[in-house]
Amino acid sequence: MIQDLYSTLQNDSGLTAIFGSAVYNTLPPDGTTAPYIIFQAVDEAPLNNLASSSARRMLFQVDCFCTTVAQAESAWLALKAATDTSYVIQNVDRVYNPVTNQFRLAADLSSNANY
Repeated sequence: MIQDLYSTLQNDSGLTAIFGSAVYNTLPPDGTTAPYIIFQAVDEAPLNNLASSSARRMLFQVDCFCTTVAQAESAWLALKAATDTSYVIQNVDRVYNPVTNQFRLAADLSSNANY
């Protein structure tokens, strides 16, 4: 599941137009500057249905770090488009950090899968 999300974030043309190849699992390398994306799995739960005992719901957090408000809004539109068919966006936060002078778009995504 996490590899599928990485592939989606890394290969979507709308996201690569903004972030290039700067997509990292959990933490960016030291010295990374915006714009970049980090993502991580934050929860996994069984769906417990009669059709499959291996069905699971995965919850991911995707954080897009941007240098401008316009870039953050473009990142939001690109993230929605990239994940529209495979993930459900459950929550979105937009935060400005005056210390780093970065805009952070944080989105929670969920997806169901069979293992």
